[in-house]
Amino acid sequence: MDPAALKACIPGCETLEERAPGSYALTVRVGIAAVKGAYAGVVTISEALPPESYRLLTTADGPPGSARADVRITLTETTAGTIVRYVAEMQAQGGLARLGGPLLAGTAKIMAAQFFKAMDRLVEQRSI
Repeated sequence: MDPAALKACIPGCETLEERAPGSYALTVRVGIAAVKGAYAGVVTISEALPPESYRLLTTADGPPGSARADVRITLTETTAGTIVRYVAEMQAQGGLARLGGPLLAGTAKIMAAQFFKAMDRLVEQRSI
């Protein structure tokens, strides 16, 4: 829930500023195929049941289009560590939507993997 940690882990994140508890203004710079741009938006953490689950609602708009994401994250503690599961839904409009579902889905998976890999590294560093 640390804004600095979230900013460090969100791919392409340039700014992440808390507007209210659980609500953050963000700017990201992302390129998908030929569509590249800067997006401004909001990340809202809702339905938080720490440390078991969270819901992240994200909206972002920029000249090449807009995107909306709804991500539900579940954390399960085991003897071997924490298992992180997530389910995400994404909608796009404008230039992003014209890229087509398979390309957007693939990009979303890559960005999610980058986010969780960065979060894993950060947790490892803080554990030392």
